Amino acid sequence: MVSQGDLLMRNGEPEKAIFKYTDAIVSDPNCSEAYMKRASANAKILRWEQSQKDYNVAVSLNPSSVIFYESRHKLYLLHHEYEKAIDDISIAVKLNPYAIHLKHEYISALILKGNINAAQSYCDSLLALDSADITLLLYRSYIYYVNEEFAFAEDFANKALLLNPQSAIGYDFLGNAYAREGRFLDAEDAYSKAISLQSAFSIAYFNRSIVRQKLKRFEAAKNDLDSALAIDRSYAIAYFNRAVLHKMSNDYKAAELDLSKAIAIKPDFAEAFLNRGFASKFLGDHLSAIEDIKMSIQLNPNDKNSQLMLANMYMLFGDYLEAIDVYNQIIEKEPTYAPAYLNRGFAHILFNNRIQGCDDFRKAKENGINKAEEYIVSFCEKF
Repeated sequence: MVSQGDLLMRNGEPEKAIFKYTDAIVSDPNCSEAYMKRASANAKILRWEQSQKDYNVAVSLNPSSVIFYESRHKLYLLHHEYEKAIDDISIAVKLNPYAIHLKHEYISALILKGNINAAQSYCDSLLALDSADITLLLYRSYIYYVNEEFAFAEDFANKALLLNPQSAIGYDFLGNAYAREGRFLDAEDAYSKAISLQSAFSIAYFNRSIVRQKLKRFEAAKNDLDSALAIDRSYAIAYFNRAVLHKMSNDYKAAELDLSKAIAIKPDFAEAFLNRGFASKFLGDHLSAIEDIKMSIQLNPNDKNSQLMLANMYMLFGDYLEAIDVYNQIIEKEPTYAPAYLNRGFAHILFNNRIQGCDDFRKAKENGINKAEEYIVSFCEKF
C-alpha cells in the first residue's frame, strides 16, 4: 500500500496517496515510513497541522531515522519555526555526521533564523576541511553580503564560479555584491548570466529588475518582473515592485491589481496596503483608500508615512478634527517632524483655528520647512 501511495505521489495525486498511506497505517500502526510519507503528502496540499502530527509519530516510532528529522525540519522552516528546524537538522547531522548536505542545510537554517555568527563559524570550520566545497563558498559569500562586506562577498562568489562556471546561483550572488557596491551594469551582466544558465530563475529576474530600475530602464525592469511572476505566481514582492512601476507610469488600476495580489499572498504586507491605499485614492475610491491605510498602520504602528497619509485623506474629506487627531499622534511620537506640523497647521486654518494653525506653521519652519514662511505671510499677518 505504501508503494501504491508512492506511485500516486509521482503522478501528482497527493490526496489519493493519503488514502493509501492511511490504509498502510491501519494495517500496521507501527509503520513509521507510512506516517512519514503521509506527512509529506499532507504538506503538499498545505495540511500543515496534520503533516506535523504525522512527522511526530514517524519520529517517535523511529527516532534514529535521519530522513525523518531532515523532512520535519523542512516543514518547520516553511512555518518559520526556526528553532525547531535547527534542532531537527542538528539531530540529523549527529545521526549521520558524514552527510555534507545535512551540514549545508544546518547552515541554511541558522541563516534563516538570523544566527549569522553561528552560521559563519560553522561554515568556516567546514571550509577549513574542504576549501573547494562550492556550496560552502556560496554560503560564505551570502554571509559576507548580509554583514555588508561586499568585496568579500564578491570574492567568495568568484571562488565558487572558478570551480563551477555553470553555477547560476554563483552569478546571482555575484550580482548581489556588485549591486550593493553600486556597480549596476556589472550586476545586470551577472544576473543575465545566471538567467542564461537557468531560464526559470525567478529570483535572478527579480534582482535584475532592481538594477534595471537603478539604471532607469523601467520597461526592461517591468519585463523582468513579468518573467519572474510567470515562473512564480506566489512572489509577493515582485507583484509589489511591478505595482510601483505601474504607479510611475500613472497606471493606478494595474498597480491596485498587483498590490491586491501581493496582499493575498502576504496578508501582513503593510507597505502593500499603504500603496494600494495610494492607488485607490487616485482612482477616486477614497473609502477603500482609508481602510487600506488604517490596515497599514495596524500592521506597522510606527510608520509615520502611513499616519500622515491617513490624516491627509481625512483633510481631503473635510474631517479636520480626525486629521488633527492623527497629526497629534505623529507629533507625540516625533516632536520634530515638520510635515506633521505643516499639515496640522492647514487643518487648524481650515477649521477656523488660525492662531493654532499659525503656531504650527512656525514650528514647521523651525524644524526645516522653509516654505512654511509663505504660509505664515499669507495666513498669519495679524498674529
